Amino acid sequence: MLDSFPVPVPPLEVQRKLVNVLDNFEAICTDLNIGLPTEIDARQKQYEYYRDQLLTFAETGNTLVTDRQTDRQTGAD
Repeated sequence: MLDSFPVPVPPLEVQRKLVNVLDNFEAICTDLNIGLPTEIDARQKQYEYYRDQLLTFAETGNTLVTDRQTDRQTGAD
C-alpha cells in the first residue's frame, strides 16, 4: 500500500544545498555550545567581583569608581 504513494524528491542540486545549510547550522550550534559555558563562567566571575566590592564597601569605607565606557576600575580611595 505504501508503494503506491508518490514521494516527492527534490533535485540533486537542491539536496546538496540543503546538506550544506544543515552542516553550517550544525557547526554554528557546536561553536555556541563550546563558547556559551565560557561566557557564562566569565559573567559569573564578573558578578561575584562586583558583588564582593559592594558588600565590602560598608566595612572598608572605600569607594569603587568605574569608567562607564570601559567598565574598568579607575581606582579611588
